[in-house]
Amino acid sequence: MKPLALRPEPIHRETLHSFVSRMAAMNRVDTVDFCVDMGFSMKKLIDPNEEVLNIIAAIGGLDVKSVSTLRAWTAEKSDDVRMIFRGEEFVSRALKNPRVRGCPICLQEDAETDPERPLAAMAMRGEWQLREMSVCVRHKHPLVTLWERKKPVERFNIGARLFDVLKDLQDGKFDLTQTQPTAYDLWLDQRLENGHDPTCLVDNSLYAATTFCRLLGTEMLRLRNEKHPNDFTYMRAAQRTGFDIASKGNDAVSDAYKELAADASSAGDLPNKAFGDLYRSLARAHRNDRAFDGFRHVLWDRIILVWPVAANEEILGFTLPERKLHCLLSAAQEAGVGEKFLDQLLVEAGAYPADDTRPASRKTFDAVRYAKLIAEIPKLVGPIAMREAMGATQAV
Repeated sequence: MKPLALRPEPIHRETLHSFVSRMAAMNRVDTVDFCVDMGFSMKKLIDPNEEVLNIIAAIGGLDVKSVSTLRAWTAEKSDDVRMIFRGEEFVSRALKNPRVRGCPICLQEDAETDPERPLAAMAMRGEWQLREMSVCVRHKHPLVTLWERKKPVERFNIGARLFDVLKDLQDGKFDLTQTQPTAYDLWLDQRLENGHDPTCLVDNSLYAATTFCRLLGTEMLRLRNEKHPNDFTYMRAAQRTGFDIASKGNDAVSDAYKELAADASSAGDLPNKAFGDLYRSLARAHRNDRAFDGFRHVLWDRIILVWPVAANEEILGFTLPERKLHCLLSAAQEAGVGEKFLDQLLVEAGAYPADDTRPASRKTFDAVRYAKLIAEIPKLVGPIAMREAMGATQAV
């Protein structure tokens, strides 16, 4: 195939679907019909094979580098639940959404470059697909929902969808108040652009890092009882807060975990209460995702410093070969004695001070250091048994 006489030049960060839609608009054809005319279906454009890519390269006059760049900003299917985007693996739901978002200012500027054919000029950028991206760094404008379609063929018919909203875009009806990009926004934008990452998150996958920042930030906002007027500002605050901590490394993350654990100090407060959705996500949704192992391990290290985890008890996929911490409750159960009696022995032995007001299930001490004491307690002879053995009567 020869290159079409009317064809666009790819715009920075443009997706493959957007490029083909602009080529169709430039030739005054609907994207669905254009695909058929070129020898492939709209469905094959959504998830193109090498044959389709070769056709697009030929009719678009694209070299290998240009095609590779378009593909990198588009997100390609890896398996049934994962996609490759910017050279990194994401779960599909992090990129595929019936709600298609974009920056209205970017699209307005595109349209102004060709007022006679605005649909041939407006390009959809790849970063707009990413769920964890919430603002256009260039224009300091929130990403807004442009359209919503459940059927992929309708959703990716970009020319038709942009035609539906063209007048509202040009009239500024999608425009919102500017929002200053945070350190998180700038980090994410640069990581997507060229992989550059000067933070301690550099060795983590982008999907795991962005997800973790949001989850950690959400729990810290809960701890601080921080309120926000809507879900958008709350999410951005969570992303910023989580990133400010996680970007500094594991020690900072562990300190945040310490704060969360200290706030959950009641008798029945377990790790799932202390760490909320962050714990549930690492324990369930991302349990088998190795990309989250580093974050999971730091949380595990904090849990075994706070809670009396028993030997071989599985938490977050990890187990202890031997118990590190006992609490008054677990030690009393193991020794087969009452909590009040054991509490006196442990205070006398220096396991914790007499004025320790923690509940029995959270009154912890070094299990290894006091293992001998706990083991000896069942062998001790109590006052009643001693009196009976001596044949003595109870003192009056």
